[in-house]
Amino acid sequence: MDEMTNQQQVTTSAPVTQTQPPSVETPMAQPAAQLPFASFLDRFLAVLIDVLILFSVGFVLGLLLGMLKLQDMAGVIGTLLNWGYLVYFIGSTGQTPGKKVMKIRVVKVNGAKITYVDAFIREIVGKFVSFIILFIGYLWMLWDPNKQCLHDKIAGTYVVKEG
Repeated sequence: MDEMTNQQQVTTSAPVTQTQPPSVETPMAQPAAQLPFASFLDRFLAVLIDVLILFSVGFVLGLLLGMLKLQDMAGVIGTLLNWGYLVYFIGSTGQTPGKKVMKIRVVKVNGAKITYVDAFIREIVGKFVSFIILFIGYLWMLWDPNKQCLHDKIAGTYVVKEG
């Protein structure tokens, strides 16, 4: 019995250490402050590309809705399409097609990939706030040291240049 007690003491008194490799779901993030911030021009051109894509899709969708006598739904469907496009692309990869062309990406301030919730906060809530104050929120990056627009500050994101 004494041997058993001694073995238990040795077993229980040894420190327990577990090391786990980083998960695939939580990649090691590079601090975003070390990444170059995207310029106003890069961000503007990315938005312009996305607007052209959304306008083209919206035009075709409008024609189809007109043929189906559902033109009254065009505004609602167009808004949902726009929001879905932004939240889906930003939430899944940090890039819309326009941002991909311009080689810029939205990341959390710690450099981590943003989530769909982050994308919703940035693209819907944050941009609404940027819009209602006479678009000043969009110009905020011109005087911000981290090149953040107001919607980036609300969502805790940076827009960075890819290497």
